[in-house]
Amino acid sequence: CKDGGAITINGRVAGIDGEKREDYRRQCAFVLEDFPFTDTVTAKDIGDIYGPFYKDFDKEKYKELLNQLEIPSSKRMRKLSTGMKLKVQMAFAFSYDSKVLFLDEPTASLDSFARKDLYQLIGEYMESGRRNIIWTTHLTEELDRMADYLLILEKGKQIVFEEKEALMSKYRMVKGGKHQ
Repeated sequence: CKDGGAITINGRVAGIDGEKREDYRRQCAFVLEDFPFTDTVTAKDIGDIYGPFYKDFDKEKYKELLNQLEIPSSKRMRKLSTGMKLKVQMAFAFSYDSKVLFLDEPTASLDSFARKDLYQLIGEYMESGRRNIIWTTHLTEELDRMADYLLILEKGKQIVFEEKEALMSKYRMVKGGKHQ
């Protein structure tokens, strides 16, 4: 259900255990298929307006990432491609110290160079070993490369939750004709 359930971060549940929902949300970063910011702002505006809501937001890191990802900081979002808007989200998401990163089809609109940038940022994000990524995708090659655990849903119901290696060891790819 989209309006129910609970997620724990570091063993604490939002709204319970003395954890304020706002504090909990600040521990999460998002890169979404649907652009969450208004089309009238610039990448610079996003940092200026939304950055202060995150206590660990690093404005200099955000500027560096905008530059690294070749995002024009003064162009309005409506003038940017879908892929560029995803890169803006990436720059913002990786500019503060979140504990959980939610990725919703993050590479769907990215070219191979931008995908490489995302994979590099994810690698850096995971270096500390204290973070988690929840990644929704239809591209199984991304899971082969990046996942430790797989959760497979069918019609909103969990059908598999298992370590990737354990799941992969249960199946084999077989090639050949019917006679073989």
